[in-house]
Amino acid sequence: MLSQEHKKGLLVNRIVSILDTTGENVLKQQLSIARSSYNRRSGSLFSKLSQKSYSVKNKTVNPSLVIDYPKHIRFLDMKLNGKGIPKETYAPIYNKPLYGFIFGYAYKQLRYGLSANISDAFIDPLEKAFEAKTIWV
Repeated sequence: MLSQEHKKGLLVNRIVSILDTTGENVLKQQLSIARSSYNRRSGSLFSKLSQKSYSVKNKTVNPSLVIDYPKHIRFLDMKLNGKGIPKETYAPIYNKPLYGFIFGYAYKQLRYGLSANISDAFIDPLEKAFEAKTIWV
């Protein structure tokens, strides 16, 4: 049978891979938005989004995704400037892609994708046990 630590390790490893994929995909999408809409700026946004500026913390107990952003990316996402005048060029780069991946991919994977992992973790050892011995009913 599977030990409690082994079961927990299977789930934590899957959660870490989901968070890692989410961080990578969010930064890829934000980099493509930055290249298409914010290409005439200083370049600090490109360099920060091009790096792997995300990490998964606490990989063994309670994994969490941490993305290191430049502070000004939140202000690029606003439709109006500081005086209330609409910006000439606007492309959502922070809220829409970030929450889109969190709720569109990561949340669904954590909610529904883990059920397949859990069932596989329990069914595979049982199938092996039944294949090894003939059971008469």
